[in-house]
Amino acid sequence: IRAAQEAGGIRQLHFVDDAFNLDFPWLEEFLTRYRDEFTFPWTANVLIAPLSESMVRLFRESHCAGVSFGVESGSYRTRKELLHKDISDQEILEKAGLLRRHGIRYCSSNMIGLPGEGVKEAFETMIFNRKLRVYSARTTGYWPVPGTALTDRAIREGFLEPGFGIERYNRGEYPRVRHAETEQLVALVDLFPLVSKHLLLIPLAKVLLRKPGSWLTKLAAVLADKIFWLYEARYFGLLSARGLVLYLHHR
Repeated sequence: IRAAQEAGGIRQLHFVDDAFNLDFPWLEEFLTRYRDEFTFPWTANVLIAPLSESMVRLFRESHCAGVSFGVESGSYRTRKELLHKDISDQEILEKAGLLRRHGIRYCSSNMIGLPGEGVKEAFETMIFNRKLRVYSARTTGYWPVPGTALTDRAIREGFLEPGFGIERYNRGEYPRVRHAETEQLVALVDLFPLVSKHLLLIPLAKVLLRKPGSWLTKLAAVLADKIFWLYEARYFGLLSARGLVLYLHHR
């Protein structure tokens, strides 16, 4: 961090580390030193299960501007059985409330179109995100990775063609998951973040999904995507002239 600061200056920092808060003794030492040596804000990816009062207080005291964590699905059954993420709705709600009480902005990561899930379950996940009161609901369609139990299941259940393995994956061949509601789910990836924040848009989204390939649905998806990236730019501290240049470069 010191080297980066000396090389070009830092205004905000993001830790791209999926296990950033897994080891609390390490985290406590690191963030205490960070707090004493630096003043610029930071964001990070965190695991929601280890969050505690003392950890979140440490976040706030060390200039945390926000965190993001995985929700994946609004269905506890899906999280437990498909993703082996055994954390209840109530626990996620409580941890989100903990962040909110300490004034820390938080974003969620979600997947739709998982094997056995369709549009109905995607709307349930949107509703759950609204209950969480997330700042931004990041969303992707299910992305199969060879060698995982979920990909093996997708092949067995006919969501993926047989023979999808690591060799093809490494060559950049990424087959689309077969789903009866593929077009609707693709449209929902872009609509999801905005609808999650404003549930009054659910009836409109359902109407648009009747014709997922129409110009109106595509226009709504583009507009929703632009609004989502505005939230993301604010989260990462990019709402400035310099930030805009960096933002456009990455996009």
